Amino acid sequence: MTVKEVLAQLKSLGNDARRKHNTKNGAPDNQFGVPLGDIRAVANNVKADHAFALKLRDTGNVDAQLLAALIVRAVPGVRKAVRGNSPCEGVKDPKEGWPVPPTIALNG
Repeated sequence: MTVKEVLAQLKSLGNDARRKHNTKNGAPDNQFGVPLGDIRAVANNVKADHAFALKLRDTGNVDAQLLAALIVRAVPGVRKAVRGNSPCEGVKDPKEGWPVPPTIALNG
């Protein structure tokens, strides 16, 4: 599916009552008013794809952004990179059991 096709599908699922409700609660005007259950159904038909989710997010449409949040995938290797750069990763304090940064554990 393309972004245009997904936006057309979301527009067809739009609901005036939902749009008014969303606007009343602070959502911007760039929306179709699609109920979240219908957005979930569309997400089940759209292949999970990080790049496609970013394109949907960039449309600025609230419904497309919600769909993007449902289909986004983590970028490969991010968890591994974050895990190795944590300031609290290191040995555990034997008294408390809390992680202690390696510099503190080594210095004293």
